[in-house]
Amino acid sequence: PTTVAHAADSVPRPLFVEDHGASGTWEMKAGAACFNDTEVSSPCAPGVSGKARPQSAREAQWQATLERSQLLAKTELEQRAQKWCKKETAVEAHRAYKMRQVDELRHQRQAANLQRERKALAAREVERQRVEERMRAFEQSQERWSKKVERAKSLNRETADTVGSAAAERNMAREAKRQALQSEQARRHAEMTERSNRLQQEATTRRQQELEARAVSAERKAVWEASRQQAERLERIREVELEDARRLNAGQPPPAPQRRRGGSSRPTTPCRTAGRVTRSSRDAPSQGETQDQPQGQVPAPDVPLPVPREPVRLPYSRFFPAPPSEEKPVQSKRRPQS
Repeated sequence: PTTVAHAADSVPRPLFVEDHGASGTWEMKAGAACFNDTEVSSPCAPGVSGKARPQSAREAQWQATLERSQLLAKTELEQRAQKWCKKETAVEAHRAYKMRQVDELRHQRQAANLQRERKALAAREVERQRVEERMRAFEQSQERWSKKVERAKSLNRETADTVGSAAAERNMAREAKRQALQSEQARRHAEMTERSNRLQQEATTRRQQELEARAVSAERKAVWEASRQQAERLERIREVELEDARRLNAGQPPPAPQRRRGGSSRPTTPCRTAGRVTRSSRDAPSQGETQDQPQGQVPAPDVPLPVPREPVRLPYSRFFPAPPSEEKPVQSKRRPQS
């Protein structure tokens, strides 16, 4: 049996009461047509037993339509089968072409990989050979260098053995010279040390003497200052005595003694001393007076009282002579007598 799908779509068919259209499956058998496993008898089919009846125009038309549809279905089926065969042939050819293309690409990739591996292997081989050559060259250079070193060492040993005695003599001479220089330097250092110590001792002694001399000069200055102050006191006392004498000669009473406050460092008040001296000289009879004159009478104006004029020196001033600036005699500040 031949299965035709949708065979009645393109065939014009009459309208039957029980026509289901082209929604079913037609099967062509000898003398009958089957639609959806239902056998449809054709009255015009040959070899059909039955009572012959006359064929109407409608049946003839239906029969012609059926035959025409069967022919069209068969033709369509053959065309579709041929088209399907062509498609399958094209698909198979395309598949074979793709397979051939893939195989060719695989062979190309394999060949390229193989060629790349061969190149890498050749490069590694070249590198290995280069490294081996370098190692051989390095070993040869090391061997040559070791031979040169051994040759130089042997030559140096021979030279050292040859000049060893001369070098030893030079070393001995150099050592002797070094020791002589060291001894000379030690001697010079000792002399310089001794000289510096001697100079330091002399400077210390000289400085001590200068300090002692300065101390003695200070004592002398203190004695000179004390002598000068004592001389000034005596000069003031003489001035007061002379003033009292002039007053007595002029018939005037002596002035009252003046007291000063805060004068704890002065030795003796000149006014009191002058007053005592004046009273004693006034009470005692002078050289020109007689015993008949009453006591307390003022002497004549033309007879002045005796005044010591020699500079007063302390008992210890002869041991410490005065400096040149202080050897001048003390001048009295006496007023001219009227």
